[in-house]
Amino acid sequence: MSEVSSYFVAVHTGVDYTLDEYDTAAGKLVALLTHILSSRETVSSLIGVDPESVTSEIEVSLEPSKDGRELVGKAVIDVMCSMKVKFDKPQFSKLVKAMPDAQLWPAMKIAKKQVPYDA
Repeated sequence: MSEVSSYFVAVHTGVDYTLDEYDTAAGKLVALLTHILSSRETVSSLIGVDPESVTSEIEVSLEPSKDGRELVGKAVIDVMCSMKVKFDKPQFSKLVKAMPDAQLWPAMKIAKKQVPYDA
């Protein structure tokens, strides 16, 4: 029987954008997250096993921050596997920060938490 492990990750860029800048910056953040989460090999390295299936939903928006607002990328990742799996946040952080566009956000912070699976 398969188990589903669900995780929420958020990439807080620490950068605010104007209306004219938003589409470009949001597109880069979506592309960054999509590049990492759409690779079965990469997801396997983040959970330590080869999953049966992986789905993710990505959303990017400007959100309130302590200094005003910032661009935030969020993703919910559902991993179907023969057992519950853990998601390696330090490895995910390294992958995100190694992407070329990550240089746009030097104050970036990454958060992760396990969430209940919502079928």
